[in-house]
Amino acid sequence: WENVGVIESRLVPATSTLIQPPSWPTDKHITTRDGFHFAACARRIGKMSTQERKANRSRVNTASDEEQGFEVDHDGNSSSNNGSSQQQGNGETALVNAWKVLACCDGLCGSPLGAAVKQGNDWTLTWLCCTLTFGGQEVVSSAEKRSGTSSEQLTIAASDFDSRPNGYQTEENEMMVHPKPIPEVLATLKKLLAQSTSTEGNSDTSLSAVKHEISYCVGMLEYAVARLSASVGPSRQGLHFQDPTVGHLLNLHCGHNNQFSVGERAELTTLLEEVMSSRR
Repeated sequence: WENVGVIESRLVPATSTLIQPPSWPTDKHITTRDGFHFAACARRIGKMSTQERKANRSRVNTASDEEQGFEVDHDGNSSSNNGSSQQQGNGETALVNAWKVLACCDGLCGSPLGAAVKQGNDWTLTWLCCTLTFGGQEVVSSAEKRSGTSSEQLTIAASDFDSRPNGYQTEENEMMVHPKPIPEVLATLKKLLAQSTSTEGNSDTSLSAVKHEISYCVGMLEYAVARLSASVGPSRQGLHFQDPTVGHLLNLHCGHNNQFSVGERAELTTLLEEVMSSRR
């Protein structure tokens, strides 16, 4: 492992220094290079965060050698170690806090970003593609429930990206948090970036090694929000089986072997009834 930034590796072409995240509506689709660059940036942030936590533990000699930084499982549950730092109010550096929120980013398709990053770049690319392809269905469904209408003039709000249940705050603790909506992740990352560029009273330089990576991830997530917010029509077509090329995503949370929840069974029944009625 070279331990250098994504655009500083000797294995990447010199033109990689010019790569920019896609912009909506100029870019209707992402390229393979865009996707894998996003995956590499997210993985770099995670690796540097783990390295930072190990360095903190080494300095204070308070944590076990077996702990490996911030982890997120496939259900969106996260665990964190009680590292020590004096740069942030919660005792962590800006880099560690940036990875905490990025790892919990909700892709609207059943998996937080950190779980995909842990499995490798291919999984991260799949996470991104699923978010851009099916995530709009979740957003539009939330917007319809919020507004009580299925009008073509439906307006998407930031809250429509939030799939956390009511009262989720009471369920969260040091060992478990819910996946965070993309707009909330963006706000936190932008705040951390702004603080890192401020020279007044700022002694935390942990983000300097991954500034490009975080900026690119911010750009890609901004693209995702803009694209999904502007794709109400196509997303509604997928919801109601009007687009056979995409289909409807039934976002399950039951795991591999558990039974469907009551709500998931009810949603599946509704979908089957809608399919049968469309065939009559």
